[in-house]
This record gives sequence, C-alpha cells and structure tokens, in this order.
Amino acid sequence: MKVLQIKEYGKGFVVLAMEDGSTIKRTKGTVSWRTNNPGNIKEGAFSKLNGSIGRDFGGHAVFKTVEYGRAAKETLLFSQNSKFRGDTIQTMIAIYAPKNDPAAHNEPDKYARWIAQKAGVAVTTPLAALNTTQRQKLLQAMETYEGFKEGETEIITPASPESQAGFFGRWFRG
Repeated sequence: MKVLQIKEYGKGFVVLAMEDGSTIKRTKGTVSWRTNNPGNIKEGAFSKLNGSIGRDFGGHAVFKTVEYGRAAKETLLFSQNSKFRGDTIQTMIAIYAPKNDPAAHNEPDKYARWIAQKAGVAVTTPLAALNTTQRQKLLQAMETYEGFKEGETEIITPASPESQAGFFGRWFRG
C-alpha cells in the first residue's frame, strides 16, 4: 500500500494518507519503519528523485513504500553515479553514518566491521568490487544495523468504500 501524503509528523510519530483513502498513524517502532526508509536517508534532492514524498520530524525522507526506500538505498550506494562507488565499506560508512552526527550516536568503525562481516568481506573492500550476493547481504546488514523494527499502526480514517469495493464494485455501480 503506497503512501500518498504526509499529513502530520512529530517526535515518535507520523500520520500518513494512503492510496486506499485511509489515514494511518505510525508510532513506536523505529524511524526507518515509520518512514519506509530502511537506510535512514535524509530528505533532499536524491531522495525526491528516488520516490520520497516528504520528510519526518528528524528530516528523514518518507518513501511511498518500503520497497522504494530499499531501492533508494541501493541506488545511493551502488549506482554508476554513486558518490560512494569508489569507496571502501569503511570509508562509505564514515560518510554515511558519521561519528559527529548530532542526531545519532554513530560508531562508524563498529558499523563498518559488522556489516562487512555479515557480507563476508573485509572493511577495506571497495563497494564496486562487491558481487550481487555480497551487495544484498551488505544492504540487509545495514537495514538490520540501522534498526528497522515495526511499531504500531492506528487507523485514523478507514479506507474509502470505493477502494474496498475494488474494480468490480466500481464497474457494477456504473
């Protein structure tokens, strides 16, 4: 189910308008879950080009679906135009999750060692040298490390009758 619009946000919650006409409030869980953003990518030109529809309280991009968020992270790290393409895992993480980020308590060396181990490579391995399997393992390890955990979803406004009826419901009503 795609998010169409961010209705409201604050510390620890986001209210979203969904494609079925419903409005939901996501609370608890992690920022990455509330925002469909397993990479905790900040909102900006890059996120907008890759399916974000706005931002949350902390400036994190909110993506239409978690799949859009995952694809954005993969593009950020592995596309031909990626600023990280020539970097090692250790260098990339030092930029991606810097120690001096005031909004986080990042430990880039620990982060880099953990995800490299999960991908089965050394922290000195260039991103461009990773094969498809290693890339997927690295992306999954980053999602785990970033803390993608579901919270609670409250339905504020139920789905519209038209969306619940589906195609046949619309067809029979004329």
